Amino acid sequence: MSLVDDGQIALSDPIAKYFPEAPVSWRGSPSASTHAYVRIPDYFDDRFDSKRDWSEDDFARLAFGLTLEFTPGSRWNYSNTGYVLLGIIIRKATGRFWGDVLRERVFVPLGMTTARHHQR
Repeated sequence: MSLVDDGQIALSDPIAKYFPEAPVSWRGSPSASTHAYVRIPDYFDDRFDSKRDWSEDDFARLAFGLTLEFTPGSRWNYSNTGYVLLGIIIRKATGRFWGDVLRERVFVPLGMTTARHHQR
């Protein structure tokens, strides 16, 4: 949300702003909720190999192959996939790895000396 406050990301940004290759079904309607870019199912199925070193592009392609659980903007549900994609959006919006942004904006200001994130 600090990136929203800084004007680097808008909650009303369509997913296509960051992922032009996203399926049409992910785009929702113009009247849908403004939180339109984190409404996808979790990636935990037979297609996801947790031992593989996934690139951001590879992970996005995997996510784009998932079937939406519901129409964007119609309801809310926690999604690990959505949070991974949000990390990719953070890199696209800031030019920096999401973990570095998280450390700078959350961990350090809150004195969280043992908090960490997955490496790039």
